[in-house]
Amino acid sequence: MRTYRVISEGVPETTMIAFGGQLPEGDDDIWRLVAYIRSAGAENC
Repeated sequence: MRTYRVISEGVPETTMIAFGGQLPEGDDDIWRLVAYIRSAGAENC
């Protein structure tokens, strides 16, 4: 869930911008990104 929140809301005071409401398929696109990151072996997602 943390990865979803970071992608959706961004990280204050960093260059990680928020993508919530910016992607064509909305939340579904964010969940697809989360699934991809997890499948690539990222830990603590």
